[in-house]
Amino acid sequence: MMAAFADLPAELIHHIVSILALQESPSSRYLHEEPSILLLDSVHRPLKNLSRTCRVLHDHCFPCLFSALKANIQDTSNFAAFVQQHVLIENVKSLVIYSMKSNNRTLINGSPRNDNSFNISTWPLVLSLLDQINPRSLTFVLPPAAYEDLLPYKLALEDDWAFNISYQVLHLKQSLDDTQSSSTAIPTTTPNIFLARPWNHMTFNEGSSIPAYCTYEYFHKNTPSLLMSQQIWLFPINMSAQITSFDLVGIFPMDISSACTFLIGVRSLRRLRTQLAPGASNHIMDDSRSLGKCQREDLWSEFAHCYRTLSFVIKQGQSQGTYAQLEQFVALDYATTGLRDIIDRSVILEPSEWDFDDHGCWTRIRRHSSIDSHADSNIT
Repeated sequence: MMAAFADLPAELIHHIVSILALQESPSSRYLHEEPSILLLDSVHRPLKNLSRTCRVLHDHCFPCLFSALKANIQDTSNFAAFVQQHVLIENVKSLVIYSMKSNNRTLINGSPRNDNSFNISTWPLVLSLLDQINPRSLTFVLPPAAYEDLLPYKLALEDDWAFNISYQVLHLKQSLDDTQSSSTAIPTTTPNIFLARPWNHMTFNEGSSIPAYCTYEYFHKNTPSLLMSQQIWLFPINMSAQITSFDLVGIFPMDISSACTFLIGVRSLRRLRTQLAPGASNHIMDDSRSLGKCQREDLWSEFAHCYRTLSFVIKQGQSQGTYAQLEQFVALDYATTGLRDIIDRSVILEPSEWDFDDHGCWTRIRRHSSIDSHADSNIT
């Protein structure tokens, strides 16, 4: 007679559960895609389904079942009560903070409805959540204007209407050792999410800039982004002393110089990765309706300009010492065969100083030096 699954040895059940728990969360799986509500949910929930079969398996699954949670910024009180009631503080490894209210629209059952503003004080709500849990990764899925309340500087939001970006994603990670530390101070006087934890990895996905290319004199428009601010000089060096890797993601950003200025403050940066064109699963370039009146030549011209700017800034930064720790630059767009020629012509780094692997990765040549294995773990 075949034994029931729940009758298997506890060690074997635990092993099976641990394998199911390794499933990548949606917030990680879609991190480099155009930001949407896909980041918030998954159609594949093997661990949750297993936990519903019986009490025995529920008890085995419970420690892993709530390792990745999401909190609606409009309803943090219920989330906090749930975490406390079920004693989940030690279980949470990943937290996504999101809003169902996007720019000029409110999502009701997945459908947009007109709305005029984002009037939520985000920082106090984030503080209240971080007072309770210390996740290894923290992801924000919010409209551009909402990020201003998490930062010590004002954002350039005057052209927000032209871009019509519903969501942008900020993803922060800290090391496993830091999550186990009890001496993590959070500044409460001035909003500053970069100081909330000793983050060592940052991904910022600013979404698609394509709608702005359809507007008059698009090249004068400022992207609504936490990397775009007239007060970016307020970003002090010690604000990002722990960050060793940074992923910059967007769909045809218009100007990357502000991001380069932002990164000057990240003196500990060792690895920089960029994705500036639609990913393999994004077919917007085949959809003339979505492209609207924008000219394809403008999109590819800005794409090449961004990589030329990055190349120039990296070389200049080496000589000036602002990118002294940078050891690797990766163009994730190189995975798309049709973009390789543009990138090859745009990224000019000295062969005597940078080794190119023919797959979009430039590694700085240093005698007796290698990339910190700690930084390797930050790639998501």
